[in-house]
Amino acid sequence: ILLFASSREAVGSSKLSLTIDRDEITLLDLADHLQSSYPQLRIVVRGADGVTSLVDTINFAINKKYSRDPTVLIRNGDEIAVIPPISGG
Repeated sequence: ILLFASSREAVGSSKLSLTIDRDEITLLDLADHLQSSYPQLRIVVRGADGVTSLVDTINFAINKKYSRDPTVLIRNGDEIAVIPPISGG
């Protein structure tokens, strides 16, 4: 898992390694795991109705392709990038 900008600063590293004990997990599963391990990332939103979703401003890339679909599947060996919003002028 590659971390950029404020996500790298929040975790204190530019890379994380995660081994999953299933053949695949969803992007939301991964985001939820990252959120519980590193709450300062703030990448998961839990609504009052119990619905969990990804924060709109965080971008994910899976094997160098952007995805906002929380149901997309991630497999062992996939390269994941967590890309927070970047401002500039």
